[in-house]
Amino acid sequence: MQREDVESLLRDPKRFRARVFRRLRGGEQPLLERMRVVREAPEGEGQFAASAVLVPLEFRREGREYAIVLNKRSENVQQPGDLCCPGGRLDFGRDRFFSRLMAWRTAFFSLATGILHGWRPHRRSEKGAVRLVLAGALRESWEEMGLAPWKVKYLGVLPPQQIQNRPRIIFPVVGEIRGRWRERPNREVGKILRLPVRAFFDPDRYVLFRLNLPEPVRSKCGVDRWEVPGLSVLDNDGEEEILWGATFRILLTFLERTLDLSLTGIHPKRTVERDLPEDYYRH
Repeated sequence: MQREDVESLLRDPKRFRARVFRRLRGGEQPLLERMRVVREAPEGEGQFAASAVLVPLEFRREGREYAIVLNKRSENVQQPGDLCCPGGRLDFGRDRFFSRLMAWRTAFFSLATGILHGWRPHRRSEKGAVRLVLAGALRESWEEMGLAPWKVKYLGVLPPQQIQNRPRIIFPVVGEIRGRWRERPNREVGKILRLPVRAFFDPDRYVLFRLNLPEPVRSKCGVDRWEVPGLSVLDNDGEEEILWGATFRILLTFLERTLDLSLTGIHPKRTVERDLPEDYYRH
């Protein structure tokens, strides 16, 4: 899509919502296949940790545009300082119970009949897998940000992301925040930011992110630094943050599938250099 067409679409919630829902249909089967890998691998033999994250879309009425709500990880958790979508490791016990509440449409979830409205997967197993991941992402979003589950409308799933050099698979789900909500970041969250979707269509926002590695990481990786693509993000105070890594890839995939984003011909004009914290992998 041309940038002008994208901006027009982002100002029209009904059209944008319908396009996202339509473009993400059919993503349930890859999720189910990767979930089987997680569940069926024998203990200690290629066992993967499974995480669920929510890509929270929010229509900002004051600017009449969509933004993605992100967390900046606090100093209390692994990978401090990174920007990420709300989410975390699946708790198969709690999240299965939570997913059944959604399936049963109890009085609690009668407040949220729109969460799965219009979603009709072909297979029962796909429905169960998506509900499990959605339950985990909504639970973590509530714990981390104070975003109540009944404030989120499900729009679809994205391809699972396997973390490089680590036995972890991330299952992203996309949802739209409905109405106003009160931010309540917990100890895992340093701050909450909003990244306008249109920022991804501005070539000047892309950077080469150079991370100088501390000794423990250098010894493990065999290199002195990482150089990766990233996107410049400004917080409410004008401070620059860099979006990179798994969250960067998840959001690029979302925009490639829904808005035909193409990075062909985009070459970062600027390098941002930072030091990777020594305790980046402390847990």
